[in-house]
Amino acid sequence: MVQCFLLRNMADWKITHRTLTLLLLLLSLAATAKKRAVYITMGQSNAEGRETIDKLPHELRQGYRHLRFANIRENSLWKFGERQLLEDRTWSFQDIVNGLIDRTAKQDFYAIKCTYGGTAIALHQTNPWIPTWNASVEYLDTARAYRGHEADGKAYKIGNSLALAFAEGFATLVAGELSHLKDGYEVKAILWHQGESDRKAGSQYYRNLATLIAYFRDTIFHVTGDKRTRHLPVIIGTVSHLSRQYNAEVEAAQLRLDHEDSNLHLIDMSQAELKADQLHFDSLSTVQLGRKMFDKLVEIGSLK
Repeated sequence: MVQCFLLRNMADWKITHRTLTLLLLLLSLAATAKKRAVYITMGQSNAEGRETIDKLPHELRQGYRHLRFANIRENSLWKFGERQLLEDRTWSFQDIVNGLIDRTAKQDFYAIKCTYGGTAIALHQTNPWIPTWNASVEYLDTARAYRGHEADGKAYKIGNSLALAFAEGFATLVAGELSHLKDGYEVKAILWHQGESDRKAGSQYYRNLATLIAYFRDTIFHVTGDKRTRHLPVIIGTVSHLSRQYNAEVEAAQLRLDHEDSNLHLIDMSQAELKADQLHFDSLSTVQLGRKMFDKLVEIGSLK
């Protein structure tokens, strides 16, 4: 009888011990569950990508395992899906960054793209049918978000503000998917390349870029409620000195912001090789900028 009692209690202990072990394991997994990372790329043509798909690095031809991708400008539905690289004509440094993140990722991550070639921050710098990044209060008070062009290509469907297009698209992506993620999400950084189209308004670039960055951070904070995004890291690639649209005042403004803002990080692309058009990064420079931006994300802890 004593033996039966001991056996029964030992069995109970084993069950309790097994349950406790399982509970501790579940708690450990819950504690290590990470919020899904979100990376945002914006700018003009070198951010959009101008290197041809035939020069895409071999390792990217197999696609991504963990990437969820959305292009605010091209996808009017503003939904995340797969990045169909081989179906596009061109690729950018963002694709390199995504590939490097994907290689080490253990869970899905999110990449958002909002780019348009030939766009300036200052007003009236390019063709009247090209949208703008201007984020001054005076302009945004009357502007409407860019939603594409009419059939003639020279008339806006609704408005020409890329800043507002990003704000509305980002809010939709958060409401549609990011806010429903079980473990949550965290916007990690903005990757930016732009400045060529502001070459004739170089003296205004410091104020205009500072205003735009403040607008991006403020917008992301109000959508996410995450106070950390008020100081969201912004990584900026400079314009190559070989570019026929290089402007020293634009570069000086970027350097000044890099000095003043501890969460702004400049990537030196002054010696980057370009395609024959003397405007756009060739394949080696595109890969180089992508690797440098990835390394900066690692350095500042935005991949944790």
